Amino acid sequence: MKINILATGSKGNCAILDNGQSKIMIDCGLKFEDITTHKYFGKFSDYEQILITHNHKDHSKSIGQFSKYIDYISTDNKPQIVYNFTNWKVFPFEVAHNIKCYGYLIKDNISKQNILWATDFNNIPILNGMRIGIACLECNYDEQSVTDKIIRGIEINANYQSHNSLENLVNYLEQLPSKPRMLVLLHKSNDGNLNEQLVLEKVSNLADKVIIAKNDMEIK
Repeated sequence: MKINILATGSKGNCAILDNGQSKIMIDCGLKFEDITTHKYFGKFSDYEQILITHNHKDHSKSIGQFSKYIDYISTDNKPQIVYNFTNWKVFPFEVAHNIKCYGYLIKDNISKQNILWATDFNNIPILNGMRIGIACLECNYDEQSVTDKIIRGIEINANYQSHNSLENLVNYLEQLPSKPRMLVLLHKSNDGNLNEQLVLEKVSNLADKVIIAKNDMEIK
């Protein structure tokens, strides 16, 4: 199973899960043409579903165009219901952001992996009894980097606290019943609010493998 990150961050978000039989797109916060001409895209017929986390444009920009070709789940759909597709099962649940926002638990029926995907949140529930193989979670900023900027008189975007901090991520991972096989960190701040070295120091023992997601990245 491959996770292809087309883009992650405040300038746009789009990822593609590919299990070799079909694909799921998560968010489409780029121009339609930039996604459909991307090397990871493939064909419309490859896709079983698009999952939209929330309606901010950096996550949903081109859903109007994609909806003509591919079905999608968004915050207009009911959470806490299992949606069954040919090669995937999808369970949306609410996370706390500054607008209604969903995380997704996704089961790949081919590899039998459980993938947890959540971005743009400051609180996320523990999904009891669910073993997570791959956790793809936002790690937008760390408190020390933000504090250092405030002390130096550097203006901070007021919305930063609606995103997930490193400290909150560590607390969440420590509560999981078992550590994920892989941890993919999403939506890193573009404003220098995250110290990558500190991130790796704090989370390296909380997953077997840790990857900080970047644009145009293929993860196997």
